[in-house]
Amino acid sequence: MANGLIVQKPYLYVELNNTDITTHITSFLISFRYIDNDGLQKQESDDVEIELHDEESFFRENPPARGSALKVKFGYEDRIKNAGAFFIDSYTYSVSRQGDIFTIKALAKDVKSSYRTIKTTAFENTSLRAIAEQIAKAHGYKLHFQGTDVSYTRLTPNQKQDLEFLAELCKLYGKTCKISNKTIIIIDPEEQASIYKLTRNRIISASFEV
Repeated sequence: MANGLIVQKPYLYVELNNTDITTHITSFLISFRYIDNDGLQKQESDDVEIELHDEESFFRENPPARGSALKVKFGYEDRIKNAGAFFIDSYTYSVSRQGDIFTIKALAKDVKSSYRTIKTTAFENTSLRAIAEQIAKAHGYKLHFQGTDVSYTRLTPNQKQDLEFLAELCKLYGKTCKISNKTIIIIDPEEQASIYKLTRNRIISASFEV
């Protein structure tokens, strides 16, 4: 405690394929980054980045497999956010005089091959919610649908991936569509999404991209 100010102790918990690896990476940790995005495209998916010192090239030579599952919790010891499940999408390895750095990027959207499969089957006499439920079930996800449903007589994906097709439908009707914690979330713009508040007295440093 300095000048009566209590410094909150940061908290980070990471699982890799259901194994707790927190203690294995903590001593190498440079930074942890979590971004809550709207959308289902790769550049819009919720994502986490874990940046690690890698002077001995251990992480570069022994990277976890692409598509491996991460479960992440973070925050402060008295206020912990369960960010849910992510899937490793890519790595970055940088070398400099200041030291080697290994960065893991993981997305809330599963990057396994089933999500890249092109679908051609038409949907008939259905609705946006029913289509979303079918896609969510096919990939082992839950669905949170809040707002007005839309009915269709016939729709054809036209050589599009499941999630790409669903994202385009939602965008057409002005709905927010994203994946978070193994759940496809679809809401109308006026619906209030849950918000995680971080007050000024809890922040040591921060940067924002607009």
